[in-house]
Amino acid sequence: MSDDDDIRPFLFEGQTTIRAMCRNGVPWFVLVDLCRALGIVNARDAASGLDDDEKDVGSTDTLGGGKKLPL
Repeated sequence: MSDDDDIRPFLFEGQTTIRAMCRNGVPWFVLVDLCRALGIVNARDAASGLDDDEKDVGSTDTLGGGKKLPL
């Protein structure tokens, strides 16, 4: 990953797609994708346990327009 704010998907253990982006050389993962891969049902509850500097919001283009994604 080299382009900042460019969301890229990859397969986790060959089966679950996790989207990630790079910000200032640090990888950030889309929270709902990561929770799905780890078997965590409620991503919102998972986010509430993170410190403010451990979460953010990214955006991506979709067929329906721009979309904000919790990271």
